[in-house]
Amino acid sequence: MPVFDSDLLSGFNPKFLSKLEVLNREFYLNDRTYPGVLSFTSYENNFGLYPLAPSARFF
Repeated sequence: MPVFDSDLLSGFNPKFLSKLEVLNREFYLNDRTYPGVLSFTSYENNFGLYPLAPSARFF
């Protein structure tokens, strides 16, 4: 799930996350390029209770 609100992410309590990986290679999303990403893994496969964007779809 892409997250672009760094303020919301920095204030998020990570107690429901089990792992953080820093991937420092180029990533592409549509027409944008990013120098790296942070990959979070939650214990319950529920995004660590991170608030989803109103337009997000979860399947």
